[in-house]
Amino acid sequence: MSYYFDSKIIDDIRNAPGNSIEDVVGEHLKLDRKGRNFIGLCPFHDDHKPSLTVTPEIGRFKCFACGAGGDIFSFIQMREGLSFPETVKRLADRAGITLREKKAPAEEKEVFESPSGLVYKANKWALNYWRGVLERSEMGAKAREYLKERQIGEEASKAWAVGCAPEGWRNLTDAAISAGISERLLIEAGLCKKREESGRLYDAFRDRLMFPIFDASGNVIGFGGRTLGDENAKYINSPVTPVFDKSRSIYGIDKARHGIVREGRSVLVEGYTDVLMAHQFGIDNVAAALGTSFTEGHAKLLRRYARRLVIMLDGDKAGINAAERALEVCLRESMDVQICIIEGGMDPCEFLLSEGRDKFVELINTAEDGIKWKWQKLKADFEASGISDGKFLVEKFVKFLSEAVENGSVDDITKGLIVNRLCSLSGVSREQVNKMIYKNISSKRIFHDKNRSVDVINTGGDYISVAEREVLEVLLCSPGCAGKIRNRICPNDFTVPVLKKLAEKIFPLTESGDSIETALVFNGLDEKEIRLVNEMIDSGNEKQNFEKRIQDAAEVIYFDKSDSEQEDSESLDKYLENIRSKQENSRYKNLRNGLF
Repeated sequence: MSYYFDSKIIDDIRNAPGNSIEDVVGEHLKLDRKGRNFIGLCPFHDDHKPSLTVTPEIGRFKCFACGAGGDIFSFIQMREGLSFPETVKRLADRAGITLREKKAPAEEKEVFESPSGLVYKANKWALNYWRGVLERSEMGAKAREYLKERQIGEEASKAWAVGCAPEGWRNLTDAAISAGISERLLIEAGLCKKREESGRLYDAFRDRLMFPIFDASGNVIGFGGRTLGDENAKYINSPVTPVFDKSRSIYGIDKARHGIVREGRSVLVEGYTDVLMAHQFGIDNVAAALGTSFTEGHAKLLRRYARRLVIMLDGDKAGINAAERALEVCLRESMDVQICIIEGGMDPCEFLLSEGRDKFVELINTAEDGIKWKWQKLKADFEASGISDGKFLVEKFVKFLSEAVENGSVDDITKGLIVNRLCSLSGVSREQVNKMIYKNISSKRIFHDKNRSVDVINTGGDYISVAEREVLEVLLCSPGCAGKIRNRICPNDFTVPVLKKLAEKIFPLTESGDSIETALVFNGLDEKEIRLVNEMIDSGNEKQNFEKRIQDAAEVIYFDKSDSEQEDSESLDKYLENIRSKQENSRYKNLRNGLF
């Protein structure tokens, strides 16, 4: 679906109550007041001390370590990986502003609708269909009985849009086709499958309790289905689609993210009903990975909102193995992890119903430090394994500890205590263990340092590149200066591809008044290009002296263009000599050398 917005709508969204820069950024990370501003850990690099400053007075944020900065639109676009139109819609919804849908002729509809947008619409239709089956149809009786047994109330069922895929091969398929949804789209969205022999479609989900999976912006990206019958596969998820990949999706993130930010930690459980029950009991920072396999994609998504994570899984072997894998993944992502294993064979949903909210919260608050938990597990394995496996277990733990030291998850004191305990248990000397640790670290150092660097665009350092960037810096900060250069240069005169792309966006926007709506500049840019625009805005405001800077820079571009057009290709030095009488030479040389 495509929506109409202009600079006025952008302003309305920016100035809406609750959409202040501190509110929007504070939704994603903890901010502390410092004078008139706020500070917090930058989410765009591995920040260990508050490097990001939020300035409500001008409505902008800036990280003084990695250079990331901008307004609410650039923050959300970079933070959540959205396109600019998606960002506008996200912030409009947040402010309660309704955007007008663009209408297009039927034959042009595909031009205006992206594949992702069509899949979202198909998923939303399927959600409503399955929800209707659960609420009103006799076919949903079995699902309603299951929810009653699990003590999931109607309010929670409605809030989480739980539905029912009825028995039968073509219930959804026939209803969807009747509603005008194409077979191609049903397959692309993972709602239907096609039989190889006959080519006929059939429902991908049958006789299952349906849990819609939302992204952080509230779009329906996929589904999880729990069998209501005797299927071997207890749970199945949507396949990979243009909008869904279970290795990068978290169930409940749309409802849990505010609680995660508020509490400063997320609680990870395994099942859909575990999440629903926790929220039903008012514990709203709980979410679930889709299955027991926790990935880097899951860690990165949760880390957007808090670095601390409590992993709460069943106490069986599968749950413990899943906790180990998740711990290793989280340490690679520099997350502070605690482990909470529920003993007695209960899952979190059952524990809440049996023991109540207070006991559940106590479990979370007393969760064991992840590294200590790993050590205790290693110790138990070591004692049970015998001498032959001792060295292997020590090496295994050293590799694990090395990642924790490398990522800053373990300080020197804690490392020393763990090494002492390891030496005592294994008989390996302290010197040997330390050598093993730093051998592991040094082998990864080059890759790790490279991975920590901030990805930026280099616009070039020659005099023409510097002059082109200078023009854009001034126009972004003082668009009224455009009138002084409009007859001298145009976007086609720019030679650096990324700067030419930006010039084609910025020049037309200078005609509308004394200020540029930077959010409109961001439309269609990727994260690196957005970062570059924000750098130029910051640099331009810092330098000031707009009129002189833009006139000097425009002259460099103009004269260079004229020089390249001369048929006899006379040298730059000779050309400079020809304009000496115009007293432009010194300024031109300065610009040529990038001396601003």
